This record gives sequence, structure tokens and C-alpha cells, in this order.
Amino acid sequence: MINLDEAQDIVIGIDAAFAKTGYAVLRGDDLRGYGTIETKRGTLNAENTLGADNQRRIFELHCKIGSVISQYKHNGDPLHIAYEVTDWQPGSAASRTMLVRDAIARGALWMGATVVMLTCQQYGISPLPIGANEWMEEFGSNSKFSTARLVSAQFPSRFVFEAIEAMGAVEPDDKYTLIDAGYAPERKIPDHVSDAVAIAFVAQKRIVRARKIAQARAIIEGVTQVHAVGQ
Repeated sequence: MINLDEAQDIVIGIDAAFAKTGYAVLRGDDLRGYGTIETKRGTLNAENTLGADNQRRIFELHCKIGSVISQYKHNGDPLHIAYEVTDWQPGSAASRTMLVRDAIARGALWMGATVVMLTCQQYGISPLPIGANEWMEEFGSNSKFSTARLVSAQFPSRFVFEAIEAMGAVEPDDKYTLIDAGYAPERKIPDHVSDAVAIAFVAQKRIVRARKIAQARAIIEGVTQVHAVGQ
């Protein structure tokens, strides 16, 4: 069992995409903040081509991610960035149309992840990439629906999960709301933010686990050296 009370590092989890990027900031079991970064497509014309507009959006995403990092980096606490990378494999879609749509969506994810990686390098941070299937498995989730439900269970004083019943059954992914009850009026949390919370949570557990392993190895090495000297 990983006790997140022992975690003092700040972890920013990022679910990056070209249009909407979700982020969440954890320190131990304290959710320090979260939000959405949006880049909107401009009006295309002879001067503002698709390529030029995409360059503007990439730079905008880079600056806004950098602003979030700067907000939490200046206080001197150890800072880690974890971000989602797609582990989608070609051929997983059920039809050619779905394959094309899925490929376009994954391309947007790769674009967002690349911007995160390059922004972290600018701030001297080695980010932790986590595959989508990886963090969902470690978090115990298998859908947007279950991720939001588990986020509310992990932070019960903050979030309220409400399933929406349709036709007598609960349909996953688009039939729920996750609400931050700490705001007036209450704020609905989009799925890219709840995903970012889960990514940060999984990264925090990995950091604590790695630190415990390193401490155990140091103790073992120290005992071994003392034993060798005694002989």
C-alpha cells in the first residue's frame, strides 16, 4: 500500500491534446489545482493558412503549459510532470472510418504530448510519459466513466460523481457528470481534467514507490558494507 501522505513532491498530471489539454496538480493527497488549456482554430484564409494557424496554436499551447509549470516551480519544492502518451495500435478500430477518425484523434494527442515534452525540457524537467492503458490499469479504470467515478472516490470532499440513467441502464463515458462542490455555483469537471487527476495520482504513487525502493537498496548496501568491513 502506497501512503500518499508521505509524498511531498508536487506532481502535475497532463492529458494533452491540440484543442483541449487538461492538467491537475497534486502534492500528496492534496489536489492543489486543475484546469483546461484551450487552443482554438482561427479563421483560415490566404494569409492564415492551416499550417500557419497550427504553428500559432502549438506556440500558444507551449506558452500556457509553461505558465502552469512556472506557477508551481518557483517555490522550490521538487516538481514532476507526468503526461499521457497514446499506446493505440493500428487495426484496433472496427471500421476504416473509425480507423481514420481514431488516427486523427491520436495525432492530436501526439502533438500535445510533444509540446509537453519540449516545454518541460525548457524548464529543465525530465517528464514522465505514461501510456493511456498504463495509467488506466494502475488507477483501476477502464473508461472515462469509471475514471471520473474513481476520482470522486479518491477526493470525496471535493468531487461529486453523478451517473445519468438512460433507458433504465447507465451508459458509460457520456452519461455522467463530475462536479467540484467546492465552487459556487458548482463546477462541472470535463473528462480531460479527471483524466489528468488520475495521471497525476498514478505518477505520485510511482514516485513514492521508487523512493521507497531506493531507500531500501541504500539500507541493504550499507548493511553489506558494514558486514564486509567486519570480516
